[in-house]
Amino acid sequence: MTQTQLSTGARIDLARVQAYLDDAAARFGVPGAAMAVSIGDEQVIAVTGITSTRDPLPIQPDTTFMIASVSKTFTATVAAILAERGILDFDRPVADYLPSVLEVPEHLREQRAKVRVRDLFTHTAGWLGDVEVLTGEGDDALARAVDEVLPTVPQHLEPGTQTSYNNMALIVAGRVIEVVTGDSFENVLRDLVLEPLGLDHTFLSPGEVANRRHGVGHYEVDGRLQPEEEWSMPRGHLPAGGISSSIADQLAYARAHLRFLREGGQLSSAAAQEMMTPQARLGPDQSVGTSWMLTQRPGGPLIVGHGGNANLGTMTELYIVPELDLAVVVVATSWGGFALVNEACDWVLDELVGAPLSVPAVDPASDRWDDYVGTYVCGGWTFRVRRAEDVLIIGIEMEGATDLPDLDATVVLRGDGIVSASRPRGAVGEFVRDGDGRVVGLRSSHRYAHRTAAQ
Repeated sequence: MTQTQLSTGARIDLARVQAYLDDAAARFGVPGAAMAVSIGDEQVIAVTGITSTRDPLPIQPDTTFMIASVSKTFTATVAAILAERGILDFDRPVADYLPSVLEVPEHLREQRAKVRVRDLFTHTAGWLGDVEVLTGEGDDALARAVDEVLPTVPQHLEPGTQTSYNNMALIVAGRVIEVVTGDSFENVLRDLVLEPLGLDHTFLSPGEVANRRHGVGHYEVDGRLQPEEEWSMPRGHLPAGGISSSIADQLAYARAHLRFLREGGQLSSAAAQEMMTPQARLGPDQSVGTSWMLTQRPGGPLIVGHGGNANLGTMTELYIVPELDLAVVVVATSWGGFALVNEACDWVLDELVGAPLSVPAVDPASDRWDDYVGTYVCGGWTFRVRRAEDVLIIGIEMEGATDLPDLDATVVLRGDGIVSASRPRGAVGEFVRDGDGRVVGLRSSHRYAHRTAAQ
């Protein structure tokens, strides 16, 4: 069963969006999906499939989904509002707000003292970012994350030097927000973002979702898609990835950021622009702003967005293109959704809007590729780079996950930059060399992985 909504106007071809989504969900083996596109005042919402293979209900525009790491942009929006009001300073050390971050083993204290509030939102805090935070469902969940979990987290990089995706940093940011406002993170997020923007199908706890229609993530078991059994996001993870939202609300949120750029609102135009200004490098043509991931090919428009991956079961991608007044949100409820949401976002630019990304200039110097072959590690992530004829293959291993597909990095461009042929819009990364020209690291999936000694 499918359902669509369309505002007045005719620039967006509703039938094409719905037909594309129906076809893509079938091709990628996704039980439920939703897709929203807006250009200016015109918007389309298309949905397809069911909420769960166990208890199937039709996906609707107000069906909620876990949006996972797209939540980080909500946390950053709250912080930007507080900064504009003079309540929070991005350039102050985190320890000024949370002295307990220095209550760590002595060998970590100097590095933790260097971490600024800004580093929490640009993935440059330096400690390992993929950390289990099981601190209960009480009002002290974030305080306990900072006081009990953070001291046990190894330092991975020098603060402020390299980007490496950091869930733990956003959890710490949530606690900073609580301290400077004297209120719970949930209340502040509702007061400053959800309620002013009218996001009445965006929820912050499983209790709020329980009696509403919810699209459940799925895994493949013995060749069949099975729904998730448990709620995968504890309260302590909320600022980094715990929000649930409908496709309609996510589109409204994306359009709000476009509106902030044009005319202000909860954020001034200048503050919204600052959130979308490059602050740290992610790779060729990619950088990070205040939590927003930024992509800009030479001669192309700036693409501002973020993805979400809820335990490999629900995939989300949200992006805006300010130059085109374009907003796109796609969500899908299985591992096949990873390919769907990325293809769909590219399809909007290429086919629907007619603004395809430029093809990156390719450096075919394959004689250099043997420099990259080896194993690279970032906490529970292991990347194994091997060469197969004239392509590089990046195999991914992740604690708690099996049978992850390889990333086929088919070309090397502009020095040590890499790009996957299957994801032209966003899947860039790079190999990192030291001062002597040796390859010492790999940035892939936004994570910085150190090369292991045995090569």
